[in-house]
Amino acid sequence: MGSVLQQIWPEAKETLAELMSQPITVWALALLLMGLLYHHCLLCYGSRRLHLVPLLLFGLLVLALLRQLPTDVSALALVSTVPVIAFVELMVVAYARHYSPFLTFNSGLLVTLLTLIHPGYLLLLPVQLQKSERLGLNTARHHSALLLGLLSTLFIALLLTIPPELSVVKETLWEYFAPLGAIASPGSLSPFYFSGIGIIFVGLSVQSYFTQQRSISRYRWMLLLHIMMMWLMILLFLFYGGQYGYLIGALFFCSSSAHYLLVSSLHTLPLKLALFGGVVLCLVGSIISLS
Repeated sequence: MGSVLQQIWPEAKETLAELMSQPITVWALALLLMGLLYHHCLLCYGSRRLHLVPLLLFGLLVLALLRQLPTDVSALALVSTVPVIAFVELMVVAYARHYSPFLTFNSGLLVTLLTLIHPGYLLLLPVQLQKSERLGLNTARHHSALLLGLLSTLFIALLLTIPPELSVVKETLWEYFAPLGAIASPGSLSPFYFSGIGIIFVGLSVQSYFTQQRSISRYRWMLLLHIMMMWLMILLFLFYGGQYGYLIGALFFCSSSAHYLLVSSLHTLPLKLALFGGVVLCLVGSIISLS
């Protein structure tokens, strides 16, 4: 029993695991995420001012994280973050082009692809529905496109199941959703690192409350989306650990939020203190974990 991919390429799992275990793969993916962060801040906020701030913040936090996680786990986490960024950028594009059903179809497709990594990413679906309603993407046409995008990948996966028997389909679906019950505490991270992340996230959330009230509608929508994604990712990290990209995704949206807040707000002392103190704690935690 197996998929067509496993029959054509029997060593696929071992080959990918070996590729992900290489340090050069981890650093290449980390550099890719740095480039995506720069592009993401330009797409969402349209400003080149202080663009080094999110890059520096994200680089320091990810560097401290990679020094604590095993290399193969780090690579998988970095890979998982890329589709999450694409999912959010689709909603950003939908803000300006909210009549096209193809955007909702692509969002549903990305959610299903992410659930192949871990079904916890299904929590992105309520985010998609809530933001779609705010943008007016709540017609039957858009809902049908979203449903088609959600089912297409799963349907193809079932078609590739050999043989196409009911028992095999049930087993495939059971394996698909089984990781939801595997609650894993992120105990591998040092208390210093985790405390630093908490300080940064709380500081960003408090600062955003004061800043977004004076922002224009588009930037307010983007900022609240980033804060929501940041806390959603850290919640999933608390339930399922660090190997599925949840924590790196949270750090990505944390850096995106910090970029806008530092550019727009005139009263950023709480944010600056939170960023400085949190980064120091994270770096101290990574050093202690290696000693």
